[in-house]
Amino acid sequence: MPEFLMTEWLTKPMWMWLVFLAIVVTLMILDLGILHKKHREIGVKESLIMSGFYAALGFSFAFFIWFQSVELYGDTIAKTKVLEYITGYVVEYTLAMDNIFVIAMIFILLPHSAEISAPRAAVGHFGRHHSARHHDWGGRHAGAQV
Repeated sequence: MPEFLMTEWLTKPMWMWLVFLAIVVTLMILDLGILHKKHREIGVKESLIMSGFYAALGFSFAFFIWFQSVELYGDTIAKTKVLEYITGYVVEYTLAMDNIFVIAMIFILLPHSAEISAPRAAVGHFGRHHSARHHDWGGRHAGAQV
């Protein structure tokens, strides 16, 4: 293995960072470039399958932590590190679900069409300003005649 791959950066060998980056880029290309290339509504079944896949991928990382930690620190510390990772993962996953709930509530309360939901969600902050500027709270277009 080339020496630069063993060089530490942020307390981890460079090969770990490169593998991590390759996995993230591959998953993004797979998800955004191949599986969801066309603009369409995703059903509940497909959403649950994708969520399950990513959750399983996240939990499977605990095995990597176990194998890396047990060699370096021993069984007891490896168990602690895996438990810390799983706890953090569950907390972050829960917070992500909370964000999805909030976004869903915003889409329910603010008028919009299905065609602009994804771009508005992608734009985020700017999409909210666009919505507030062009609609009053009654759901009518600001320029429309009453």
